Amino acid sequence: MAGAAANMLPKTEPCRSPIFDDSDWYAAQHMPATILQILEENGVYPNLYYGMNLTAPGDLWKQEWWYRTTFTPPREREVYSLIFRGDQLRAEVWLNGHKVANRAQVVGMYNRFEFNVTEFIQPGSNVVAVKVTPDGSCWGNRVSSWETAGWTGSTGNISDTTTPQNISTFLSLPDRNAGVWKRVYLSSSGAVTIRNPYVATDLPLPATSPASLTVYCDLTNNTSKPVTGALIGRSHVRASRRSNPENGLAGAGRNPRSGDCSGDATPLVVI
Repeated sequence: MAGAAANMLPKTEPCRSPIFDDSDWYAAQHMPATILQILEENGVYPNLYYGMNLTAPGDLWKQEWWYRTTFTPPREREVYSLIFRGDQLRAEVWLNGHKVANRAQVVGMYNRFEFNVTEFIQPGSNVVAVKVTPDGSCWGNRVSSWETAGWTGSTGNISDTTTPQNISTFLSLPDRNAGVWKRVYLSSSGAVTIRNPYVATDLPLPATSPASLTVYCDLTNNTSKPVTGALIGRSHVRASRRSNPENGLAGAGRNPRSGDCSGDATPLVVI
């Protein structure tokens, strides 16, 4: 993202607006990146891992932060989706001034989120803004939930020497690893999107040969009309074609209809 990590969150929150001027923001040298990483790379907190420098930023996790960038989408596509691989810990997503998702929908640093943004995409330059909430209110200086689970030291204080190292280290980070710390993608496609492909291997155990390989994936019709077509897969051994024109994916409306591409589950390859 071109601009990231505003120092203070404006009361009017204009950052989501397409015409907002982010020229005085800290630039993200590369993405993904946490708040602390961006500030360090911009010279705000240099040499963080020398001596006691890591204490200089203070409690960055006690405020919210914005990420913002512009992009130009491919033209003449039917469906556009924003895909987030991971944000810490909560986030709001805005596209061209329209709210795509709120902080109750985007939760968890290891969760993947995908949003259909076709109605908000415009020709030419588009602006995506993400407000990150570290959600520090759930940690505090005494982490009650971890204390209850027996994960903190005997005193319940994060500085207690009996606190497990990975937990105390995390709690001592000024930003608690907050930020857009996994990649963000714009997907553009036809009416049907293909997601989550994987290969299942079936072995005649205890023998390990032959191996039957079957390819699966999720198909979603993102339009309000029924769609039929053929899904073609190619391997190094041979090509396989899956087609069910009489059993196409129904129109999505507000709830996309999904299916899988395994067809009759006949193995694609036997080796």
